[in-house]
Amino acid sequence: MTQHRRRLMLPEAPARTYVVGDVHGCLDLFDALEARISVHAAGDGPALLVLVGDLVDRGPNSAGVLDRMQEAPPPGLHRLALAGNHEAMFLDFLDHPRGDAPWLFHGGAETLGSYGLRPDPLRGYNLPTRQLRHMVQATVPESHRFFLETMPVSLRLPGYLICHAGLNPARPLAQQTDQDLMWSDPGALDLAPDAAPAIADMTAHGLKMVHGHVPQFRIGLHNRRIAVDTGVYGSGVLSAVCLRPGHPPEILQVARGASSARSSASWARSA
Repeated sequence: MTQHRRRLMLPEAPARTYVVGDVHGCLDLFDALEARISVHAAGDGPALLVLVGDLVDRGPNSAGVLDRMQEAPPPGLHRLALAGNHEAMFLDFLDHPRGDAPWLFHGGAETLGSYGLRPDPLRGYNLPTRQLRHMVQATVPESHRFFLETMPVSLRLPGYLICHAGLNPARPLAQQTDQDLMWSDPGALDLAPDAAPAIADMTAHGLKMVHGHVPQFRIGLHNRRIAVDTGVYGSGVLSAVCLRPGHPPEILQVARGASSARSSASWARSA
């Protein structure tokens, strides 16, 4: 089973853990949400900010998002970015650039554009492989590649398992692959029986999954999972959930063009 990426575990939960949905190249909204979180967390000890993956693609400034990830967060925050399937696709393209790569049609072209690369007016990216590889390697910083390669795939802390996509209900937690955690259908957890190995493990350890991957209109608070992807590249809304021991989850959102950020549990939808 493929388990190349790190799986992190915290024996104690921070006073506040903020889990941010898929950013997808929308640096302006991430900066606004991180600033909002910094204010929200003030005075309660160091807080942890976790991004659930899919930092890149679709939006206008994936290169800027990766630059930001390599900078220090605001005082009082620790920042952790988990890997999503779009990071995996970007890395695959860097290793095997092809003009017909599916990634280019799922937000990859926008990512290349954020680095200043533009398709040929006549041939698009259907260039000789050697030429395309040289263009990409000369433009995408090695520090970005290293960051993508070393992103962990999950974080477990008391009460929660945080990953990009979901779990394979048929596998115990210890046997989940990188593919499972980055590509699964998170809704499969809702339909799985209590005896399914992944569900039995989550129940035994008192865990709820927090994930992105599938965009939806509102944050979803489900019995077994919390879904935090609100489709920022289309909706203009970036969301986070604040997890505090002994408190119900609290939703924070920023919206493009909005006069103020939202911070209200009333935006949560239970299922």
